[in-house]
Amino acid sequence: MKCVCVCIFSQYFTVAVVAGCMTGVTVHLPDLVPYLVTCLSDKKALVRSITCWTLSRYAHWVVGQPHAVYLKPLMTEV
Repeated sequence: MKCVCVCIFSQYFTVAVVAGCMTGVTVHLPDLVPYLVTCLSDKKALVRSITCWTLSRYAHWVVGQPHAVYLKPLMTEV
């Protein structure tokens, strides 16, 4: 099965990732997760909602990393 990813970066949209993209995205997660955490405080509800969904897709990666670096900031923002 091919991986299909849709990534939209702008002031109104964050990242939406379709299931099956874990291998290709994993190398970018150290940069992507902190960016997504900042998007959780966006003034637009749609951005916050898409960001929560996206982070949920990679929660298993987040909990496997140093908690002070990824999990704690995420939980603080949520």
